[in-house]
Amino acid sequence: MHLQSVVVALCLSLTASAQAAMPAGMDMSPMAGMPMMPGMTEAEIKKEKAMKGDKKKCAEIRRLTAFTKLMSNATRLDAFETKHKLTDDQRAELKAKGANATAMLQKLESNSTLATECAMVNADRKMKQECKAMKGLTKFTKFVNNATALDMFAKKKNLTEAQVQKIKDRGMNATKFLNKLESNKTLVDDCMKMMKSKGGKNGTNGGKAATSSAVSMQTSFSLLSNGAFALFLGSLGAMLML
Repeated sequence: MHLQSVVVALCLSLTASAQAAMPAGMDMSPMAGMPMMPGMTEAEIKKEKAMKGDKKKCAEIRRLTAFTKLMSNATRLDAFETKHKLTDDQRAELKAKGANATAMLQKLESNSTLATECAMVNADRKMKQECKAMKGLTKFTKFVNNATALDMFAKKKNLTEAQVQKIKDRGMNATKFLNKLESNKTLVDDCMKMMKSKGGKNGTNGGKAATSSAVSMQTSFSLLSNGAFALFLGSLGAMLML
């Protein structure tokens, strides 16, 4: 494998690992945002385009930060180089790319205006991710704590006692993360505001409750696979800076 392909794969994996375990439908792309609306003035359109440009630069900063952190972690870097069987020349080239990435990162971070904008962009991005995580964890923990639903699910999937216990254990871990999220009053308030701005789509009714239960059961079954739940909690842990 050429080094360029390896580096590209590495950058993609750094991005993917941050969102691999998030609920389906979450848009974490740097260009995600409000579309251009009819009737916007020229000044408003320019401002919107500028914001999207800044979001792209903020995403670049996050990518470069992740890459430079890997390059500065001798243990992880050695494991990566060994896995891809890099030659001495390729290792030297990778380090050179790391140095270039560091220079690019320092240049971007030296822009105080961009730094201020990225702080707001990243804060909003993190808040939305945490709200989504809170919603998913709430559904999962409610299901695990519902003895009847859990028993029905176990019978339907022919789960062993050991597998059911795994679900319960992982439910306990999920509860810890959920409690940490819910202890942040500001986050809870922001999530409520976001929910209301979307017309209360998170509200419950009979049909939605049934759908949520089905989703939770399927989620818990999928979490039985080796590594899946560890990745799920690992991504949440990284996001929460635990």
